[in-house]
Amino acid sequence: MSASGEIAADWQRRLRAEADAPPAVSRWLVVDEVGSTQDLAREVEPGTAVTAIRQRAGRGRLGRAWADTGSDGLAVTFALPSAAGADPWLAIASALAAARAIDAVAGLTVAIKWPNDLVLGGRKLGGILIERTDRATLVGIGINVGQAEFPAELAPIATSLARAGRPVGRLELLVRLTRELAAGLGEPLVRREAEFARRDALRGAWIRATSAGDSVEGRVRLVEPIRGIHLESDGHIRLLPAATTSIVAWRPA
Repeated sequence: MSASGEIAADWQRRLRAEADAPPAVSRWLVVDEVGSTQDLAREVEPGTAVTAIRQRAGRGRLGRAWADTGSDGLAVTFALPSAAGADPWLAIASALAAARAIDAVAGLTVAIKWPNDLVLGGRKLGGILIERTDRATLVGIGINVGQAEFPAELAPIATSLARAGRPVGRLELLVRLTRELAAGLGEPLVRREAEFARRDALRGAWIRATSAGDSVEGRVRLVEPIRGIHLESDGHIRLLPAATTSIVAWRPA
């Protein structure tokens, strides 16, 4: 067995012992290397979590590529029952769970940049990807853990726990993430709303976005995760609907 295969086998044993947290996870599949955990999760039964020691070709929202992070990044996809996809707050609830896990393990305060990014110091630390199949809702979570460097195009906008001076073990973080996700899936809406407001990275930020085919820019006055962004532009406040809005660039407040 290769070194990475031995690590995968060890993770499999430890996750089964420490991180089974129904209804989020009742089974684990750990592989030493994969293109994307999101693609592999399409082949498993709901209730299974898929993770890899190395993910080569992860992807984010709108098909954006996620850089190959070798053994420095944490990539996991939770194949939840289809019914989980009916929750319009699922992406935010998953981001909150990831933020709480990072806070607990690394002693940080992670922000959330609507709709699906984890942010630290104005730079991307991780992201959430929700996809649906005929039988499952896939919740993919990627977190930059041990990267010391990033490709030139990502260096100005990305960060990692290691670069923040908080090196942690990926397995430790994954165990805590699984527990936080299981707890967060059923929590009251009022708690989600309050915590999102505390972690909202966009409020007060300047953004450039596309919305319903238009390009707009201005300062964010309020983010309602399900409705959209209230943007002040040219002296007026307009609502950019969540369903048709994508942020192209942003500058933290």
